[in-house]
Amino acid sequence: MRRKWTYRFGIDDNILFLEDLAQGRYHSIFQQPYLCFWKKMHDRFGARVQFHVHGKRGRFELAQLSDRFKADWEAHADWIRLAFHQKESPESDFSYKDSTYEKVRQDYQEISGEIARFAGPEVLSPFVTIHHAACSKDGMRALRDCGVKGLGSASWRSPNGVLAACYGLSHEETLKLDRYGFVQCEETGLCFVMLDVILHEPVFTIADLKTQIKHLMSETDRWHHLEVGFEEWAFDPKHPGFMPDAEERAIKVLSFLDELEIQPVFLEEVVS
Repeated sequence: MRRKWTYRFGIDDNILFLEDLAQGRYHSIFQQPYLCFWKKMHDRFGARVQFHVHGKRGRFELAQLSDRFKADWEAHADWIRLAFHQKESPESDFSYKDSTYEKVRQDYQEISGEIARFAGPEVLSPFVTIHHAACSKDGMRALRDCGVKGLGSASWRSPNGVLAACYGLSHEETLKLDRYGFVQCEETGLCFVMLDVILHEPVFTIADLKTQIKHLMSETDRWHHLEVGFEEWAFDPKHPGFMPDAEERAIKVLSFLDELEIQPVFLEEVVS
């Protein structure tokens, strides 16, 4: 019997909602509008969401976020993950592409440590996505040595069909990734996972996204898993990339996945 299909829903560039939690007068994390929306998606479709987190933005740093909501985070750790994305701000031009082992190790441990402090270690994941999908080989070894098992958004197809080459993977590894959905790198010891469904690319209509999902499910060589991606800035009216239909896109795609009985998971549940 063939394994049922699963999906992971990941959102990159998160920092705004954490800054808002730190500065707002909330009594629960779900009074914060962004988290309130994702809680509704969990209640309605069973969605489980992994938020890839930055360490700072402007004058705000994660260290300023108190642990007063820790009980909330821990109570919902079955469907929420907070994971390292990058220490620097999303607006920064910084990239880990040429970073040293020590720099990546230090940043990963700092941000993961802050997350564990204010939300509890239960919300952490051994699968992370690095900002710009770029990291040096030494940096990836540092992540491995910190307990990271794999990296997301290791490749994707742009609207014009071009296959992105990320994390320094070879052309052969990227083609294999495109064919199977994941690839194990012997050099770094990490698993790399394809980004399959991109909600923050406005060229992709809801119909396009549904067609993409059905197409991927028809490919016989692929593992039975889909990676679905979004960006926090798509929900921010002040951001130049703001998408007025961001919530609608999330609702319709999650509804479609639910209709197809595709099970929401975190990667640690489907990758050994």
